Amino acid sequence: MKIKKSTLKNIGVVFLIIFVIIVYLVISKPASYTSSPNEAEIEIAADGSQIINMNVRGGYFPNQINAKANIPVRLNMITKNTFDCSTAVTIPQLQVRKNLPTTGTTEIDIPAQESGTTISGTCTMGMYSFKITFN
Repeated sequence: MKIKKSTLKNIGVVFLIIFVIIVYLVISKPASYTSSPNEAEIEIAADGSQIINMNVRGGYFPNQINAKANIPVRLNMITKNTFDCSTAVTIPQLQVRKNLPTTGTTEIDIPAQESGTTISGTCTMGMYSFKITFN
């Protein structure tokens, strides 16, 4: 059985498209972070404030954070080759609307909050969200 040249060409194009899709999915997938999406590693700064590092790419990681009440928070939003809508963040309770850089760290200061308070943030499209609950 003889295979036509055009059929071989079409098969090659299909494999190329599949390869490109796989590469895109691997590259665009959020980087693996040290903490799971629901675990925040909270550091304490020299001034006693809490430091929360949040990775921003294809969402916010971690996306659910438990912080200590009555202690200010410095939220470091870290981007690394981020080209999606998560770079446009809004936190209504704090009247914050920021466009994050493609790569870099943006600090957002959150004043001390009472126990039971929850602060929510989203991308401006509402696709990705995060919550910080103060206990």
